[in-house]
Amino acid sequence: MNHYINQLIMYHEIHQQKRKGKQPSQIASFLGMDTRTVKKYLTMSEQEFDTYQVKLEQRAKKLVVYEDFVYKRLTDCTDASSAQVHDWLKECHPDFEDVSIKTVYNFVLYVRNKYRIPKVFDARQYTAVPELPYGAQAQADFGEYIMTDTELHTTDVASKLQITSLPLPITSDIVLFEITVADKTGLKVIDGKAAITVQVEGEGKLIGLDNGELDYTGSFKTDTRNSYQGRLLVAVKRISPAAEGEIHIIATAPGLLTAILQVK
Repeated sequence: MNHYINQLIMYHEIHQQKRKGKQPSQIASFLGMDTRTVKKYLTMSEQEFDTYQVKLEQRAKKLVVYEDFVYKRLTDCTDASSAQVHDWLKECHPDFEDVSIKTVYNFVLYVRNKYRIPKVFDARQYTAVPELPYGAQAQADFGEYIMTDTELHTTDVASKLQITSLPLPITSDIVLFEITVADKTGLKVIDGKAAITVQVEGEGKLIGLDNGELDYTGSFKTDTRNSYQGRLLVAVKRISPAAEGEIHIIATAPGLLTAILQVK
């Protein structure tokens, strides 16, 4: 899930718990957060929270001058840890600034997300087994043959929008939806970039759109946003208890069939 949407859900969950009468320390314990962070979010209006998040996204990163170096090391060694990157920076750059390992970790995570460099884990194929009595243990090698029944399906041109509801691990007054750009068979078109307009009717209020673009500098508080890699995330806040009304999501885009979803 996108960072902004994560933080937005957390902000509204904190205020929801406060409306239930819980103290900041209780909220922090319930959500696994620092009490100071909970208190800070409780003092913010929704507009102040949005402004704060934008400032965090635009804040200059201490290690940005080493971005090319870190990018090359991560592409050469995809399973490198942030501790290894920290050592490489100190070895190859004598004037490297003395920063905490947490700063390096955050920067490595930023570079991986920006350039889509997943961390590849080389899992062990063999592990030790418990010792068995003499004569009760044997080893056999039957070789290996990998069989698959999967088929490769290619997508056609984008022709419609689809909306699905996304589950949340906590009970919240925030509801998440994913809009996908799809072909006529319903397969997501990864390169389908569309300017999607979202309309919310009924017992809900649109509070944000996000698509995962790391270099996006615009507002999340908008009803129109381009899809990215064929998808768009929609955050909606309920304005009444779930049992008392329905939420209608309408998604439109030029040249694509409209999608409508109704949830309780």
